[in-house]
Amino acid sequence: MSIAIIIAFPLYAYMYQHPAFTVLLKENVYGEVSRIAKYLSLLLIPEESALTKKAISDLFIRQVKEIEKDRHVIKLKIFLPTGEILYSSRADEIGTKNQEEYFQEIVAQSKARMQEIGKGEQSLEKQVMPADVVETYVPILKNDRVIGIFEVYYNISTENAKLHALMNRSSALIFILAFVLVAVAIVSIYRADEYLERRKRAENEKERLIAELQSALQDIKTLRGLLPICAACKKIRDDKGYWNQIESYLQEHSEAEFTHSYCPDCYKKLMEELDRDV
Repeated sequence: MSIAIIIAFPLYAYMYQHPAFTVLLKENVYGEVSRIAKYLSLLLIPEESALTKKAISDLFIRQVKEIEKDRHVIKLKIFLPTGEILYSSRADEIGTKNQEEYFQEIVAQSKARMQEIGKGEQSLEKQVMPADVVETYVPILKNDRVIGIFEVYYNISTENAKLHALMNRSSALIFILAFVLVAVAIVSIYRADEYLERRKRAENEKERLIAELQSALQDIKTLRGLLPICAACKKIRDDKGYWNQIESYLQEHSEAEFTHSYCPDCYKKLMEELDRDV
């Protein structure tokens, strides 16, 4: 379980958390650019069916200049459906054309397009960006027909820096948690190994003792209780009332075996009797 969690944390951060934050940032930028485009469209859309240079009034330009004061807006353009630039923050671009395939797709599909461009990378217009930006194209519609395209380069360097700082803190926290879990797992495994080793030794000791006891039981058969024995001949009465020689009784009721010889006293007595007989 610890290993699964350790693997899951970085995967979650890499595959879900970071992309989710990036998508949220892009959606926020698109919402801001859409509001700018909608506001300027109210000043720009002509009474005629087509968009012309006459629509670029002094009021419109003043409003654009106010918007460009926002540090996020690097550049703003207005394209005709043909790709000709009707207005640009850079005056030298006015009158030039965008004939790229992606631009024609935006016009044909009447759909906005948004792409994040990193600092030093080229935009869709093949321009090298001085900062992290979101290049956004928003169609200008009249009677459900595209009469122009807004293009906005929106600076997200500050937001990206904050996002990366947040991700770094999250990654550090995840690393610490993963390290703690690894340490806990290692300690747990070590203790489990110790416990299993102690248990194994205890089982081995138990088996050894049982074997010793079984061996001892095989060697010992104990007689217990009161034995009725004759005071004269030393015979023993069994449970059935028969009197048996002590050797026979012990052999039957124990593991003992007998060998016969003379004790010193009996041996002396026997020798004296033999001398008398001689």
